[in-house]
Amino acid sequence: MFARACDRAQIRVAWLTPHSLRHTHATRMWDAGMRELTLQRRLGHACPESTRMYTRISDRAVVDDYRRAMGLREEQGASLPNRK
Repeated sequence: MFARACDRAQIRVAWLTPHSLRHTHATRMWDAGMRELTLQRRLGHACPESTRMYTRISDRAVVDDYRRAMGLREEQGASLPNRK
């Protein structure tokens, strides 16, 4: 059914699968601030470790966390483009 929908939409990329969309959804929800336990329940995972495997931390989030930890302001270091 998913393959037929992709064909109708003329989307033909090998990485696009229902599973990859699940990972994308989990990552977007995490980036938007959804709490880990809420995301775990939404994905139907029994343990938090499974949920962590589904999310990818963006470069922007890493840089932002680093700056916060170091007490740096935006203009004190090179910035990455917003990739959301």
